[in-house]
Amino acid sequence: MSLLHSQVPDGFTSHQTSSKPLCRSSYESSKEKTIRLHTQFLHNLLGLRQLTEPGYLTIDPLVSHRDVSLVTDSVCQLLHCMLSYCTNPKLLLPSSSFLLEAAQVLASVLDHGSLCKPAFTQCMTRAEEFFKDLVSLILRNKELNRFQIQESLADCLILLGGCSLLRASLISLLLLQINCFADELWQACQSQRSACPHFNVSSYENTFYLFWILEQLLQSQKKEDRSEQHCEQRESQQKLERTALFLSEEFPLFSIYIWRIGAYFKSTDAEDS
Repeated sequence: MSLLHSQVPDGFTSHQTSSKPLCRSSYESSKEKTIRLHTQFLHNLLGLRQLTEPGYLTIDPLVSHRDVSLVTDSVCQLLHCMLSYCTNPKLLLPSSSFLLEAAQVLASVLDHGSLCKPAFTQCMTRAEEFFKDLVSLILRNKELNRFQIQESLADCLILLGGCSLLRASLISLLLLQINCFADELWQACQSQRSACPHFNVSSYENTFYLFWILEQLLQSQKKEDRSEQHCEQRESQQKLERTALFLSEEFPLFSIYIWRIGAYFKSTDAEDS
């Protein structure tokens, strides 16, 4: 069931619809698939955007189990549509601004704090899965003219990270992925001491988008928003900084970006002391 076509308290429109995605045929053409996805995307985006308008979230809309499913279904379906657009270039939206608006709406809905715990937990789980898929997509992209797409994906993650409740999870994921790639570079250096190390150049270039996202999130993080994960993140960052010492000769730019991230953490530590 969608928020846009359901009857819930305080002004939602009242038309019944299925809680499942729009019906699809086994022989669905690419054009039909595109139309269905566009319809589902806009349907859920408009429904969730209603919740961000003045007056809707001043009172908790999740007053029943039925209403819990309205929001969670809309969030999960919208994230599914967003991932479909990101992974399949043929399913292009009329404008990338729609994708960014969807990210902003989702961040606003989840950040408001009006969702009950079961709904929020389900939405968080789906959002974290979306983060992993999108970060993996950024790292794996090998297209020659991928840079505009990469920027859109990065902007999408930055906007979702604008939700203080999602930011810590995304920061931890980015640190983990950068650490993993730094370890790969270090292993490449170790196995080929006498020659130029072989490594995935595309992934190396793509990692700088992760640095960029991480910097934006750390800059926007406020002291009161720091979670229990901050100590874990600090440990991950310190491990990364130790690896940078061994990579500084072969990969100086990569190491500089690692030290830039360390500077953000040190500034937050200074604020806390």
